[in-house]
Amino acid sequence: MGFPLVTVQSFNTTHAKLNQARYRTNPNAKDPKRYRNPKYGFKWDIPIWYQEGNEDVRLTWLKRDEPLYLKLTQPDQPIVINIERNGFYRQNHDSQGWQRIADQLKTNHEVYSTRTRNAIISDAFAAALVNKVPYKTVFDLLQYLTVEKDYLPWAEALNGFFTVLDFFGNEPEIIYARVAVHAQIAGTDL
Repeated sequence: MGFPLVTVQSFNTTHAKLNQARYRTNPNAKDPKRYRNPKYGFKWDIPIWYQEGNEDVRLTWLKRDEPLYLKLTQPDQPIVINIERNGFYRQNHDSQGWQRIADQLKTNHEVYSTRTRNAIISDAFAAALVNKVPYKTVFDLLQYLTVEKDYLPWAEALNGFFTVLDFFGNEPEIIYARVAVHAQIAGTDL
């Protein structure tokens, strides 16, 4: 059936727009017959736990049939959703949003809990897998790992790196991909 991919977009200088789409790793896969005509069109009412910058976590709801507009109290700060991974959905951001999150992680990654950092990494790789975000954005996001001390974010990052390496199979380019992944893990530039 899939589950939601909630995308956060900069709407204007004071608001962010959230909308949802069905997340599927294979958009061409046929649904089993019993799921082909869903009553709600694979849309859900979704609880959105979110955090702006270093503020406290807040809760609101994204309704299945309309976008959600969040009034931002800190428009220049990143907004991260699905804090602590309380919801059953993936998060995605526009390029500006991912960049702000990457900048925050580099400045002070402990603004977010370990589970939230794990979710950010997992969701970034998941969005890249379905071509919603370039892998370069994911690798830029992971530059902060040189200061990461907790297991969960590292485990998720390594899982994502191994998935990327699997894409190469036995192709000769895997040598270069391994060097790039090693450099990313070691925190060095190529």
